[in-house]
Amino acid sequence: GVNNNLDKDVFTPYQVERGASDGARYAGYVNAFYTRDSRVGHGTALGIKYFDKSLLLNSNWNPYISSSLQAEYMQAGADFALEKPLGKAVLLSEVEVNYGRYSNTSGEIKLVGGVVKQSVSAGKYEFGLRYAAIIPDANMAYSTSTTGVRYKIVDAGIIHEITPSIVINHSKNIKVVMDAPIGIGTPVVMEKNNGPYDLMKQPDQTSYIRSGKVERQDIFTGRLMFQFVF
Repeated sequence: GVNNNLDKDVFTPYQVERGASDGARYAGYVNAFYTRDSRVGHGTALGIKYFDKSLLLNSNWNPYISSSLQAEYMQAGADFALEKPLGKAVLLSEVEVNYGRYSNTSGEIKLVGGVVKQSVSAGKYEFGLRYAAIIPDANMAYSTSTTGVRYKIVDAGIIHEITPSIVINHSKNIKVVMDAPIGIGTPVVMEKNNGPYDLMKQPDQTSYIRSGKVERQDIFTGRLMFQFVF
């Protein structure tokens, strides 16, 4: 990829530092990886991953994950960002797209996702709007280990999220982020006699499909983050 002095790093709270005569800055990257699974002890490397799992490697979503079948797992993506002056403010535009695929002799699932973000920074304040979308594979399902029955989680309909946000860069060491994600067509599983679980935020709760049901719902959330670097 290329980076024309767009930003520093993800750990720097205060990113926008420019003079009045600074022109546009940009960055663009492409990425890809390919993994062919291998046997490790009593399982496979991809089949026994416990933490930081994508939906493609989550056995609660991927019915083909196996401790004995070797798999192929790949992902490719691209992202681009452009920052330019807008009077006394700064306009930042970002776009990202990703594609992933998991397969073994039992079957395969694919995921396509993307993000578009637009924000305006003026002084210590930043106002943004972010749109994200995932196109899930219709074969995604929760599978019981005992009976092998598969419970379908989603169809191929797009899962949307729209997030307005406000960022306050108090200083070069302190940042406050407030946002309100709005999920549209979010898969929600209903636990009988209890309540709903948002499967985009709690992906491991798909087991409740056995006694409940999955619905597509609109989800509204409010979040606040305080970041301090010392």
